[in-house]
Amino acid sequence: MCHASPGLGAVEEPDIDNQRRDIAIEQLNAINCITCTKPEDAFYAFANCSGVLGKVTPSGGVLQSDADFCAYLLNHYDVAVEPGSAFGLFPRFRVSYATSSDELTKALERIAQAVNCLKD
Repeated sequence: MCHASPGLGAVEEPDIDNQRRDIAIEQLNAINCITCTKPEDAFYAFANCSGVLGKVTPSGGVLQSDADFCAYLLNHYDVAVEPGSAFGLFPRFRVSYATSSDELTKALERIAQAVNCLKD
């Protein structure tokens, strides 16, 4: 998106969506047991959570599916993500980055904390 700047012509505005996408992908890939490829032309990414399946939550529950992992994130870390199985993409979860960079970073930090609390 461009806007006119007096005397300078059109100036390119930073692509905020791509910046948030890159933040999400980088931080997801930094989390142990999670991998994520860069999506094209979307406001969400599908991260692979197969590495957390079979792990035990602090309350003793065993994560057996992407839906279990999403419920764990929502119920214990207040992070809302969607199971990839709802889109035919098991074992993944959908992360939307159509939010502020601050909110996105907080959510990604909570996901990392949640994964770090899991036991083998």
